[in-house]
This record gives sequence, structure tokens and C-alpha cells, in this order.
Amino acid sequence: MRKCCLMLCLFLSGFIAERATAAEKVTKGWHKSYSDAYFEAKRLGLPLVVHFYTDWCGPCQQMEASVLNTAEVTAKLGRTAVGVKINGDHHEQLINKFRIDAYPSDVYVDPNGNILFRRSGFAAARTYASQLTKANKQVDVRSLAAAGAKPAAAIIEPTLNGYSPVAITKDRKWQKGSSKFAWKHAGSLYHLQNGAELVLFKANPDRYLPELAGHDPLELSTGRRAVPGDIRYGAFFRGKLYLHSNDENRMQFLSEPQRIAEAAAKQKTTDVSQRAAKM
Repeated sequence: MRKCCLMLCLFLSGFIAERATAAEKVTKGWHKSYSDAYFEAKRLGLPLVVHFYTDWCGPCQQMEASVLNTAEVTAKLGRTAVGVKINGDHHEQLINKFRIDAYPSDVYVDPNGNILFRRSGFAAARTYASQLTKANKQVDVRSLAAAGAKPAAAIIEPTLNGYSPVAITKDRKWQKGSSKFAWKHAGSLYHLQNGAELVLFKANPDRYLPELAGHDPLELSTGRRAVPGDIRYGAFFRGKLYLHSNDENRMQFLSEPQRIAEAAAKQKTTDVSQRAAKM
């Protein structure tokens, strides 16, 4: 009798331990269920990234093929953040909840369901992975604040990878700036090389910044989503710097810069007007 009881206790202990282990299991990859992802993020104290896409969205399919499932991104899922993919055509409630009006879109949410930040448009794997890290750091800062601790000052990465916008535009040279001569403009931090450049930049920042807010002019000109340009694929036209997302787009821009630049500017103006009308 005692032997049977002992065996039963061992069986129940093993069963309970197995259930507990299953409950603590972490999904290392993309969730398909929003509720499962939300509760896992809450349990782990991690930010949740909700990736909205549709089957008819070209950039969405491009991200699915070349970004979302790369080792660089999936390595962070379950450790740095929890991720879930949502098809916008099948989840109207979530579309309304997060006010999604463009694809692809990513919404970063803290473990309590509060939105940390959002991003729309195509993003390369390295950029996407860095956004997951950014969300994680913001959650850590909020946690410290909630506990009454004074968080360390957040490190703000300079725009243009720290290259001086004055040196790029004025001298056509890619020269690194210095944090000693930093200036914040329109929410972005810029590093200049010296005091003289800082004076020039402070007097007229827009003169030295990339056109179209740094978005790829070819992508804009064709009516696609606004795609951030890369400093590696810059091109000058009429004294202004245009950034492209890849070298193929850059070369095509250089083949007919006036037409593409004008079409991109028109598309950007139309987009701004449409957004203003919705507000």
C-alpha cells in the first residue's frame, strides 16, 4: 500500500513539474495569437511587438522573406521582446485598437499594454533588431521609474551614424562629428566636427539635412511606402543630399534625378495633406 502511494506521489510530482515547465516555456519565434503573445510578454516582463501586414502588401511580403525570419531578428524573440504577426485583413478589432492605417506597421507595447512607440514601412533586419532592443530598454527605464529608482540617462544615438551633416552637404565629405559639438533638431541628435560647423547648423539645420526627411526618393516617387534611406547610398542633386535604401535605387535616381525628385516631393506633399485631412 505504501509502495503504491509512493509511486502515485512520484507520478503526480512529475506531472505537476511537467505542467509547470510547460507554463514557463518561452516561444522563441513569432506568435500567431495576439492573446498568447500578450500574456507571455506580461509574464516575462518583456515588450511586445505587434507586426501588422496583409497578403497584398508588397513591402510586407519583402519583410516576411528577408527580415522577420532572419537569425538576427528571431534571436531576440523570447529574450529581448515577444513578437506576434497580425494579418490586418482578418483582425479588424486590433486594427482599430492600434489605429493602423498603413502596412507594414509595427507597434511596440510594454508588458502592461501601453504603447511605447510605433513604426511604419519597410525596415532592414539590422534596423528591425535594433528597434526590439530599443523597446526593451524603454521597458527597463519604465520599470526603474515605477520602482522609485532614478534611471540612468538614456543614450541617444546620433542621426546619420554620427557623420556631420554640414561636412556632408557643404564639403561633400563623410566626416564623423563629435559629441562635444552635438545639437538636437526636430527630435534627432546630430554631431558636428567643430564649433564653426555647429554655428552653421544651428542657424539653418534644414539646409544641411537630407531631402524628403531621409526617405528613398525612388520609393516615394512610385507611390510606395516611405522607405528610410541609408547613408551608404547617398546622392547629390542641386546641392541637396538624397538617401536611398539600396544602390540599385541610387543608380536609377542618378539616371533621371529631376523627374524622380519632383515626383517624390509631390508624393510627400500629397501624403502630408491626406494625413492632415484625417486628423
